[in-house]
Amino acid sequence: MPVSTFDISRVIRPNILRLEPYRCARDDFSEGVLLDANENSYGPAYQTRVTCDDGQVRVAPQVDRLQLHRYPDPKGYEVKQRILKLRPSVGSVDNVFLGVGSDEIIDLI
Repeated sequence: MPVSTFDISRVIRPNILRLEPYRCARDDFSEGVLLDANENSYGPAYQTRVTCDDGQVRVAPQVDRLQLHRYPDPKGYEVKQRILKLRPSVGSVDNVFLGVGSDEIIDLI
């Protein structure tokens, strides 16, 4: 009995086959602000009220030491290393999956 092979290109419309796969900007750039990813080069827009010695309340910009206005590393290597310290039975970072938004999920699909 002959073995039939399935060719997916025969069942997909040609215009779909010509589409370029989605690429995450993080694949091409490792530093800088990615404006297309809704990152803000000025950091989050929040301020702190400070009471001075003279009793006056002033508003001061909050320093964003945690870089909360940036998306995290999509590979999540540092986080995976910390998870391995908590759960050594996992084995290696290759056995840990972390999702950092739709970009990574789309890449995996």
